[in-house]
Amino acid sequence: MPESTLMVKESSTKDSGLAVEDLIGMDDLKWAKFLLEMMYTLWFAVLTLKLKKDFSEYYNKLTEYANIVFENFKSKGIKPNQTIYKSLIEACSYCGMNDQALEIVTSKFFPSKSSQT
Repeated sequence: MPESTLMVKESSTKDSGLAVEDLIGMDDLKWAKFLLEMMYTLWFAVLTLKLKKDFSEYYNKLTEYANIVFENFKSKGIKPNQTIYKSLIEACSYCGMNDQALEIVTSKFFPSKSSQT
């Protein structure tokens, strides 16, 4: 296997905590969930990169939408991975949504305090 392909496989499974062997043995439902998580992970990461390169009011709205998607994840019991947390915190901070960024950090590291507010 070419080295670049191996690196992609290793890095794409790092946040999910899965080894390549785990991916091979997945049933269809687990595979679909994994692909959905990876799709959202990529979307959140690209959002942050685009914000830094080409900021506009459009990205403010997109960051608000990203917050809605993030909350939807949590309400459905889907645990966002580290890349999603990092990307959303960066996007909120970049757009001046510091209260939302703080709430995300609080919900990640102090879940009992964020539910009280």
